[in-house]
Amino acid sequence: MNVQKFVDAVYAEAQKSGADEFQIEYAYADRQRLELFEGKIEKQSATEDQSLSLAVKKDGKVGYCSSGNFDEAAIPEIVKSAMENARLIGEGEENFFYDGKGAYAEAEPYRPLSDRLSALNPVAFMQEIEKRAYAADKRITQVQKVVFSQGKTRRIMRNSLGLDLSQEDESAGCSVMVTAEDGNCKEWGYKGVSFDKEEDFDAAFIAGKATENALSRLNGIKPESGMAEVVFENKCFTDILAFLEGIASALNIQKQKSQFAGKIGQIVAAPLVTITDDPLLKGGYATTSFDGEGVPTQKKDIIAGGVLQTYLHSLKTAHKDGVAPTGNGVGRNGAVETMNLYLQPGNVSKQELLEQVKDGVYIDRLNGLHAGFHIVSGDFSFGARGYLIEGGKITRPLEQFTVAGNYYQLLKDIKMIADDLEFRTSGFGSPTVWVDGLTIGGK
Repeated sequence: MNVQKFVDAVYAEAQKSGADEFQIEYAYADRQRLELFEGKIEKQSATEDQSLSLAVKKDGKVGYCSSGNFDEAAIPEIVKSAMENARLIGEGEENFFYDGKGAYAEAEPYRPLSDRLSALNPVAFMQEIEKRAYAADKRITQVQKVVFSQGKTRRIMRNSLGLDLSQEDESAGCSVMVTAEDGNCKEWGYKGVSFDKEEDFDAAFIAGKATENALSRLNGIKPESGMAEVVFENKCFTDILAFLEGIASALNIQKQKSQFAGKIGQIVAAPLVTITDDPLLKGGYATTSFDGEGVPTQKKDIIAGGVLQTYLHSLKTAHKDGVAPTGNGVGRNGAVETMNLYLQPGNVSKQELLEQVKDGVYIDRLNGLHAGFHIVSGDFSFGARGYLIEGGKITRPLEQFTVAGNYYQLLKDIKMIADDLEFRTSGFGSPTVWVDGLTIGGK
């Protein structure tokens, strides 16, 4: 029995169960991964997983049953288990299924260049990257690993209220990590691609970026401790931006876990700051026409011109606040997520921004992100790597240091935004950003 017929059979069985409402969710993932070291494939994996989850509502209670058994004979037991769980579960918060009403836009998500990818020999490509990296400079002492990955996913959502949705996605990528040494100094560099641009199929380009990254960090110095003008590299600032997902979550707002509570229509950031969640972004890594609850997605500014515009709502949080869901639901507990969340770019180049800064610290790596951030207070302290900015130029590399501040204040202290918007495959995007004064812990 194929998947669609299996879902139809579960639907038919659930109709006979006496459930007031029910919803079926199917998920499939096919992933392949190769790791190359010293010219040979050291690790390889190929996984194919599929699961079906049935949620039934009876007398206001919801029961769930998940299964990886796609034998037709298992269907009655799946439905029976879900119904029994609904009867046994204690009274809790109300749960909702979406009725499928509204307009679903035609989504055009990220896709690797299929023609180029199908003609690629992954092992030969990885070997060429490794070879090029070693040849780039005698200070490259090890290519730690070259990784190639490829995958496909599929999801189906169908319920008794009329929802009937499906979506298929695919991805591919390659990355390399190298080690550079000079005397007692050792540093690493990295480059990853997603095979959606022509340059991503150029082994010399990938190796060159990784080795350049490692070599530029050799013989770093400690920055001076104290307040400093800080510039965040575009992709690095996405790590900072990602915290907005939790801060603007209606679930956290309702639990009083965010200082954005009660601030719709108020100034929460600098006037030049507009932060957009665009699930329908053409070519976006997180582009989708519906969220995890089946609600149609929509482009929205969370902050526009420094003013807070909206919270991110699931079905449950929207019902509690008496508003419409925003198409950011994950499912069940009212949690939310963003899709293609980004800081709108400015109108100056990165170099023009640096010239305005004159002297400061350029940060392109952060670590300790989860342990170093407190969502309620907004206080943060992260490990960081980067370079000095001297006379408007990026100069000497910096050893590990800390950068600390307050997230809510940081949004207000953004002084300038460059025009070089870039996205990570996580779906977060940002240009280069200048923040006016953060605390640096160095020497």
